[in-house]
Amino acid sequence: TYASSLFYEVYKRMPRDTDFSVFKRAGIEGYNFAFIGNVRNYHTPADSLQNVDRGSLQHHGEHVLGLVNEIDQSPELDHFFEKQDAADSKLGSQVVYFDLMGRSLVYWPVRTAFFAAIGMLLIVVVLAMDALTSRFRTSPGVSVSAICSSVVNLLLGAVVSAAGVGLVMWLMSFDAALSNPWPESPVLISIGLWMSGLALVAAVSLAFRRRDNDRTQAEGQLQQRLSKVAKSNFLAWLGVASIVSLFSAMFLPGASYLFQVPLAIGLIAFAATRFISVKSVAANAIIGWGGFVVAIGAGLVWLPLEPLFYDAVGFRMPAATMLRIACVTTSATPLICTLSSRNRFALTIVFTVVAVAAMLTARM
Repeated sequence: TYASSLFYEVYKRMPRDTDFSVFKRAGIEGYNFAFIGNVRNYHTPADSLQNVDRGSLQHHGEHVLGLVNEIDQSPELDHFFEKQDAADSKLGSQVVYFDLMGRSLVYWPVRTAFFAAIGMLLIVVVLAMDALTSRFRTSPGVSVSAICSSVVNLLLGAVVSAAGVGLVMWLMSFDAALSNPWPESPVLISIGLWMSGLALVAAVSLAFRRRDNDRTQAEGQLQQRLSKVAKSNFLAWLGVASIVSLFSAMFLPGASYLFQVPLAIGLIAFAATRFISVKSVAANAIIGWGGFVVAIGAGLVWLPLEPLFYDAVGFRMPAATMLRIACVTTSATPLICTLSSRNRFALTIVFTVVAVAAMLTARM
């Protein structure tokens, strides 16, 4: 069972109505229950009692009964029909929530998400200023140009990753075995698309690594105690992620946790490395572990939603797939940017081989 405030954000922007839409337009709050599996039968002759999953019907009954019992026992029921403050009703009572692997529910008020986004943005600014001035002298600082170059690396990686995935999905439309929105081997196709995105992010980072190596050698900074390249790339990711986090909290609060959770993990990881005085190789390894934790955090909040996206729309919405893959794969940039050119090249080849193998296997 999955729970996410993202679902409500999607529902609000759906171009179609449900049975609850009449009540919603009348200003009545409530709960909407719906199936998303086997959407290929939706509003077709196959949408019949014979094709309804009995287990889903049982879940519907259990959820509705549990909800009614909870509302009946709520102390707020007596005040439900009383006039409430509009701002509190629309904002203060809404929460951002998601589940942890179906085990427990994590939630906080929408207002908290907004203020948390501002707070994390300010922390990123402080960390960036500290890195530029190297106030604590535990490691060499970074330059503004290095951070700007890293931002370009990150944004270019996101664009190339999204465009590459879009190209693969366009090519899929010409293949009879892959053009079905709900194919026989969705897992293999998903692996192929995700690996394609990762391969392109690694390829972009490889190009920037060679450029950074040339500049570093020219400046005689190859053996600095802390790699400025790795550090600036981590800061760039934190900066971009904090801006996206703020905009999501403002305009898509239900989806804000998808950006704020990895960002919070990244801030902790980066701050932890700031006060450790180590040699260059060890510093790169420490930042690498920080990047690894960020990538894992992003995967934990994004990847559990993939089966639901597939059940709902299959592979019919390339733009949504491109956006999801670009957001998650670029979170691996802080980790990839700690690797040598040789390792980045090897990583690119591995991701590419896996992507091609998955697609070819899906065609069989």
